[in-house]
Amino acid sequence: MNAFFQNLMQTKENNTFALKTIDNILNFFKNHWYYILLCSVLVLAVSYRIETYAINRQFWYDEAQLALNYITNSGVLWVFKPLDNLQVAPPLFLAVVKLFTIMFGTSEYVFRLFPFLVSLASVFVFYKLTKRFLKTKHSIIIANVLFAISFQMTRFSSEFKQYGCDSLIFMLALMWLGEINTNKLTLRQVLQYSIVFAILFFLSQPVIFALFGFTLYNVLKNYKNYKIYLIPIIPVFCAFIYKFSMPKFLRDFMDSFWGNEAGFISFNNLPDFLEGNYEFFLQGSSYMAPMLPLLIIGLYL
Repeated sequence: MNAFFQNLMQTKENNTFALKTIDNILNFFKNHWYYILLCSVLVLAVSYRIETYAINRQFWYDEAQLALNYITNSGVLWVFKPLDNLQVAPPLFLAVVKLFTIMFGTSEYVFRLFPFLVSLASVFVFYKLTKRFLKTKHSIIIANVLFAISFQMTRFSSEFKQYGCDSLIFMLALMWLGEINTNKLTLRQVLQYSIVFAILFFLSQPVIFALFGFTLYNVLKNYKNYKIYLIPIIPVFCAFIYKFSMPKFLRDFMDSFWGNEAGFISFNNLPDFLEGNYEFFLQGSSYMAPMLPLLIIGLYL
């Protein structure tokens, strides 16, 4: 009988301990849910990109044509010249990859190493971006989940093209531009900003859009501040030099290609532009379709 009561008491103590442990776990999650979910999302994003890089799929056409430039050209300065095989890529992006090929060889893993490292950095930079511009923890978590599982962002993480680098540089530029006080600009600062943007342009060409958005926004705020107009001078000069240093047939091909592919909007291709971007937005991510109304609302806001 004594043994029975001892076992009963032991069972009761064990159950109490188990309930207390579960209660402590629930309280811990309740108090720290944001950081638990955030860390889980970041780990998911990093794991997803590592897995995609580790698969080491074969080069597709554009990757192979771009990689051929490393085989047919010697040295490093060729990255500033027009590329072979109808390819276009920022010179500094090509130079970093060239450094990796010198150090590690010319396998698919090596050519994709820089985009892969950039994609890992983008996961954490995107979190910092959302933390700055979004107001609630729930919206930050949702945004980072979408970034973590984005088909296009994951694809670019293991693709020998500059698009993943474009995303990272653009996000960094947005955070940096938000810190600039144009009311207290000095001519020295104007020169510094202009040079930095020129360098960034040779690493990621779409950053020029961030520069023009920043300039237009501040001109609308204070059009009398002449120093704002000076910031784009060096980057725009570099952009024109870069574009018109290309052979005419390459410029014409790129203009025609991106015009037909709905890369740039015009009155003539508006329906194709919208359809092309809709298909790109949903490629590999059909689950994003219900969020398109939110995109329209966001543009309005």
